[in-house]
Formats: sequence, structure tokens, C-alpha cells
Amino acid sequence: MAIQRTANPCIPVRIRSPPNFSRLARSYESQPNQWYAPMKVALLQTDPRPGDVAGNVATALDMVRQAGESGATLAILPEMWPRSYTDALDDPDADWAGILGQWQRACRDAGIWSLGGLPVQDGARWLNRCVVINPDGQVATHYDKIHLFSFMNEQKRYQPGDQVVTVMIDGVNIGLSICYDLRFPELYRALRGRGVDAMVAIAQWPTSRVDHWDALLRARAIENLCYMIGVNRCGSVPTSDGQMPFPGHSAVIDPWGESHWVAGSQPCIGYCILDAGNVAERRAGFPAWDDRRPDVLRVDP
Repeated sequence: MAIQRTANPCIPVRIRSPPNFSRLARSYESQPNQWYAPMKVALLQTDPRPGDVAGNVATALDMVRQAGESGATLAILPEMWPRSYTDALDDPDADWAGILGQWQRACRDAGIWSLGGLPVQDGARWLNRCVVINPDGQVATHYDKIHLFSFMNEQKRYQPGDQVVTVMIDGVNIGLSICYDLRFPELYRALRGRGVDAMVAIAQWPTSRVDHWDALLRARAIENLCYMIGVNRCGSVPTSDGQMPFPGHSAVIDPWGESHWVAGSQPCIGYCILDAGNVAERRAGFPAWDDRRPDVLRVDP
């Protein structure tokens, strides 16, 4: 697999073959109700600086606009992208309604779908939410993080979600998840059962566990034979012990577990093509889903 350096200094990008348009055309001729149009997706790896929400928002929304200008259909931002995760745990308060409004206007102006994370208040507690905005600037759907990170006491400030969520974007069925969810394969099996072509994990995942991030993204793609997109932050935040670094390593893994694009450790925009026809072809050729034994293997409470 060739490695190319882009003009963006953050990454070596793994370049794979473009979608097989002749195969897609043949598929349409034989099965016109199963036409798969490739979709361009932008991964926006950001570095939210502590204490600079306005600057973080301006930088991220400029990246959304750049993604729209590139012809991307969807731009994906990390978890809680306007602030660091640790800030949002300690003090979630901010003008989130105003930030959401700016984000909606950016999507409308760019004519692009976008998804990413924002804290949302629900009474006395908060939700760690993945918001999906359509090209008209409307909130199309949202997913609230099901698995809260008890290691950092997230459950003391936030309440868990209780819904598995997918969204259909230009014929591609996409499942939503947030950071720590990645360690719980049953969520992704539930998404697979809903027929997803791709799954997205937005995150603020630290460098100390980056090997887990890389391995789990690949595992979720392989076991479900679908694209797995991970969009993480980079940079660092101050802690009582010094600094907590974040590795970036945003990535796109295809249904066979191969990396299409892997970021380095600096802010950048990466692009990939999602080919739902590739997913259907892989699943038809290797029907592991049909060999499950739910009658024997159940997840007990």
C-alpha cells in the first residue's frame, strides 16, 4: 500500500484504490434498487485549547467550511470539540446554544452535513451528546453517550444515554458512538443489526491508551464488516500532574480491517470515500453475521 505525504504536514496518508465505478454501474444495471453512490467524508482533527472556546469554535467551523468547499458530503468533529474533555467535566457551562447556532449556520452556508460532540444540559445533569446537522442547518438527530467513563467520574456530572442511533446520509447508513463506547462491542453489534454501512466514534482519547484506540477501531470494523471512522483530538491539556497529551490518530478503517487514512498528532483535515457497495460485497462474500449463535451467547445484565 503506497504512502503519500500531503501538503498538510500532520500526516502520512494511506492511499487506496478509488471506488470501482464499473462494478457499481454493473450493480445498478442488475439491481437498480441497490445502487451505491460513493460518499466523500472529511475527518476534522482539532486541538481545542483550554480557556479559548471562541477560538476553538472559529477554527473548527473554518474546517467545516473547507470540507464543504472540497466537495465532502459529511464533516466529522471530535467529542466535545469546542473545549477539552477535562474542562467540560469540571465545568460544563458555556454558551452551547450559541455555539450550536454558529455550527448550524456554518453547515447551511457550506451545504454540508456535520456531526460532532457537545455537552447538553438536562435538568441538573448533563448529556455527552453527538449532534448531527444537515445541509439546511437543522439538527437531524443526536446520540447521547451510553457508556460513561467512570475512570474519570464522568457519571457524577453526566447521565448516560439509552438509545442506539443511526443516521442515513446520502444512502449511507451510519451508526454513532462516543469515545469510551469503543470498548463495548455489544453497542457496535446492535448498530450492525440495524444495517449500518459505517460506524463513527468521536473522541478525546489520550496518548497513554492510543494503542487501544488503534486496535479497537480495527476490531470494530473487522467484526462488523463495515467502515469504522474514528475522529480524535490532538494537543494537550494541563493537569495536576503536568500535561495530558492527545495523539490524534484519527482514522478510517475499511470493512476488511485495512487503514484507508491515519492522521498524525497535529490538527488536520483528512478525506475518505465511503463505498457502501464495498460493504455489501464483503458481507455477501464472507457472511459471518449469519453464523452468530444468539440462542447460546447472550450478554447478561
